[in-house]
Amino acid sequence: MISPHLVRTKSRLESLRPISAGTLAALCGINPATLSNGLRGITRIAAETERALAETSLALQEIAAAVAPFLLPNDAALLSLLLEHVRENGLTAEQIREHVAAIFGSNVEQQ
Repeated sequence: MISPHLVRTKSRLESLRPISAGTLAALCGINPATLSNGLRGITRIAAETERALAETSLALQEIAAAVAPFLLPNDAALLSLLLEHVRENGLTAEQIREHVAAIFGSNVEQQ
């Protein structure tokens, strides 16, 4: 049985394609096999790590929704830079959405 944090993380990962579980694991500093086993209920993951996975997957989900219809890259280094920038600058999903619309036009928001 997996924890509520991991259930939410697993659900978010499914909506974050093409971002893989391995990429999320790299972003959170854990072994991809550990995350895979944790998501399948084979291995327990420390509560602090579960929280980091849940928080990171939520942040990615919010950013992905804000940049839709564009996709986030499945590259841990690029996503790490993106998350760092968003967190350091206190950017909200709405602000990101507005910037994307300003660059690509308001039609992007409606796609």
